[in-house]
Amino acid sequence: MPLVLGGCMKMEMSVGIKSDDDIRVKMVVGIQEDAAAAMAENGEEMTPEDLCGQAGSDTGVTDATVKDVSDDGYIACEMSGTTDLESMADSLQHADGKYTFTMVSDEGDASAGLGANMFDSFKISVTFPGKVLEHNGSSTVQGTTVTWTDPNDLYGSEGLRAVGKDQASSSSGWLWIVLAGIGLLVVVAVVLLLVLRGKRGKSAPPQPYLPPGLPGQ
Repeated sequence: MPLVLGGCMKMEMSVGIKSDDDIRVKMVVGIQEDAAAAMAENGEEMTPEDLCGQAGSDTGVTDATVKDVSDDGYIACEMSGTTDLESMADSLQHADGKYTFTMVSDEGDASAGLGANMFDSFKISVTFPGKVLEHNGSSTVQGTTVTWTDPNDLYGSEGLRAVGKDQASSSSGWLWIVLAGIGLLVVVAVVLLLVLRGKRGKSAPPQPYLPPGLPGQ
């Protein structure tokens, strides 16, 4: 395993689930230049392409776009592309109208002395097609997206885990019910108005017309 110093890595990854055959993955992986230089002295030279190759090996992205995004003292790589459910079978399952996303640390990390303290920047997010049903650790939810920013969640016993619906909740059915209810209220109001007008006409017979100047005016 390569030598990795504490607090020298950054990792950002987003997974956008559109359907089983359309899953968008974007990842940025970086290592501080000083740490990369130390690794090179030990015969473990790290390039941006190496970073994306190692970090993206389990994503299943076959048509990935890879580019060097090194800056701010980091050697870094960005990888983006589209994959599918079968290729992400180790981290994404689809059953019973729900998607379940999981990400766990490598079993060899602990024995190699690698853990949450090697990250100084960490962000993993997954966006479901529908409502978020479950999410663990210190993750937060915005809309249908679950985000983890604490690497300790990744190295916990459960790793990262979130569950979301496989499609957006249909609001059209409720809309038609509401519109139908409004229409019914309008009809009832019109009928009541006609009935009241009819009752008023019967209870108050018309007064005879008296020309101006006649008694009673």
